[in-house]
Amino acid sequence: PRRGGPGRPGAPPATPIVAVATHDLAPRARAVEATLLANWTYLTYERPHAAAPAHVRAAHASYVRENNIVAGVKRLPGAEGRELLVTVPRWRSGVPSTLNRVVLGDDGGDNRQPLLRPYPSWEFNTRVLRNVQSFEVDSRGWLWILDVGRQNFFDADERTHTTGATRLIVYDAAQRCVVHWHEFSDAQLPYASSWANDLALDETRGVAYVSNTWADGGVLVYDARTRRARRFVHEPSTGADADNTITINGERYPVGLPTDGVALSGDQRTVYY
Repeated sequence: PRRGGPGRPGAPPATPIVAVATHDLAPRARAVEATLLANWTYLTYERPHAAAPAHVRAAHASYVRENNIVAGVKRLPGAEGRELLVTVPRWRSGVPSTLNRVVLGDDGGDNRQPLLRPYPSWEFNTRVLRNVQSFEVDSRGWLWILDVGRQNFFDADERTHTTGATRLIVYDAAQRCVVHWHEFSDAQLPYASSWANDLALDETRGVAYVSNTWADGGVLVYDARTRRARRFVHEPSTGADADNTITINGERYPVGLPTDGVALSGDQRTVYY
């Protein structure tokens, strides 16, 4: 359901994937104790009901273990750290569900190897969402979901690659419906050569900032109130540098990508990328 706005898925990793929750830091620095909520050696999904539609059962059956990794993690307001949502981007094929709730022990799961439950549903993850890496949760419990148009672009077989428009979908968790929907144009985020990588949200002004980590890079500025977007580009800061490298433990690695992360200052007056 939706209201407002226009109408409109081997070997385990060498190290476990870990999600933690911590207490908020006080104004002055002090030691805090982190609580481990869940950890995995590999990701697995809750099995759909036997009577689920064929496309849902096919998505679950498409699972390729080594292609599923956690990219983003957030919790819903008021959940006291227990209701964790994670993204599993469809960089490669074999990802049954791209936005998921972690099924913890108090929800019938196992904290040592929790299942992932498609959020808000299998249907939403197979019929609506395509490739989610980044999302934000505002104070109302609305999820601002950055749905990338391109899928499987890291597959060796280019026949599995798909292209399309990147969308910003706002989902009301309490009412369980879409409240806002925007599709970026091919000129703003090219369908075949962009990667909407990160998202920062100015909730007060209703403005979202989206970084493009592909091709020419840049930052998209989207005003949800006017439904208008503009692309910010500044050379050389937002562009790629093929000669750029970083050194880790004595090894040099090329970093030829353009704009990657994006964030706002505490007073939401400055954008960092």
